[in-house]
Amino acid sequence: MRIAVFQPRIFIRGGADRNMFEVFSRVKQRHEVRIFCGYYSPIGYKAEEGLDIDGVITRRNLNGRNIPGFGSLFLASVNESIRRISKWRPDAIVLNNGYEYASLFNRRCESAIVPYVGGTDWYKALSFFDNPTIWKIPGISHLVSFASCSTQAVKTYHQFENMKRLRTLLALRRCAINICVSAYVSRFLKRIDPKIETKVVNPGVDHKFFKPTFEDEDYVLNVTRIHPNKNPMLSVKSVEGTEHQLRICANMERGFLPYERYYQNLLSMKRDNVRIILDPPEDSLIHELQRCSLFLSPARNEGVPLVILEAMACGKFVIGHNTGAQGEFLNGCGITCGDDPKEWREQINRTMSNRSERIALGRRAHSASMKYTWERTAKEIQETIEEFA
Repeated sequence: MRIAVFQPRIFIRGGADRNMFEVFSRVKQRHEVRIFCGYYSPIGYKAEEGLDIDGVITRRNLNGRNIPGFGSLFLASVNESIRRISKWRPDAIVLNNGYEYASLFNRRCESAIVPYVGGTDWYKALSFFDNPTIWKIPGISHLVSFASCSTQAVKTYHQFENMKRLRTLLALRRCAINICVSAYVSRFLKRIDPKIETKVVNPGVDHKFFKPTFEDEDYVLNVTRIHPNKNPMLSVKSVEGTEHQLRICANMERGFLPYERYYQNLLSMKRDNVRIILDPPEDSLIHELQRCSLFLSPARNEGVPLVILEAMACGKFVIGHNTGAQGEFLNGCGITCGDDPKEWREQINRTMSNRSERIALGRRAHSASMKYTWERTAKEIQETIEEFA
């Protein structure tokens, strides 16, 4: 079977990229897999090796560099991706993002369309941008990319009630099955359109690399991305006025003004007990996970907080945000808190005051992580594609 994977952009070490690499590096052992994307910058992730990645750059001056927004992420290269995928003639097309184009792919490609839904932020694209004719207007991609960086665009991004004109839901409804990374994502889709068919397949973790050493160097860790929704500011506020050391290992998407401003605000808020490490290499990140005392995951409404599975696999107790899917994975081996830094601070103080107890809790977290493997994830996704292709 030929399987095409459409990922609008591969750029940073994000959950969607890692899911894709880990899953399809295993699926390719039984099927022919090619990945089509609009922007590709090699990220040096081990599972990236050996995959056939076709970076579609339709206008190098726009998509050949990191310009955030609708134009560079999804839209400028969709038609070219579809053209190349149609020429290759796959049996199935997995949309690893860009779900709003499910109907367009369905019309133009003779393949089964299987969205692999990893989050709930896809609703940011308005129906206006789902019209492929729009992208034939000279300069429109650059214009939309620029406009999406504005303060109003960032504000609009969060106003879900004003974005019900999306055609994404209709597109997902027409798909025979939508693979969701968590029960939270499945419930989200079902709540806004009960006719959408879903199947939950949780992601995994590579226990050969993410494994416990049960070191404990008396610091709190947050592995994140510099983004308001990832909420690293809450981590900083939660250790304010304490003696606890906080390390934030973060990827940063440069060139997007709101993210740059958020980072500057983060720097202005942090005190001497906070250290920010930007773009750490994979090996360094694993060591940080193994040596920390406690892991914080303050991100809001995560479809799947993959990094907490990695922290659990390294034998760390996790405090996560009480929105999104975090509670699913932390049930019995972690706790969740809301937006009040005082609530986080109390939990941090209590956990950091008893070293033996937090190591015991970490052992429990490690045991819980063992049921999440990439082999199981890839097998379930492969079987689903085979069933519906």
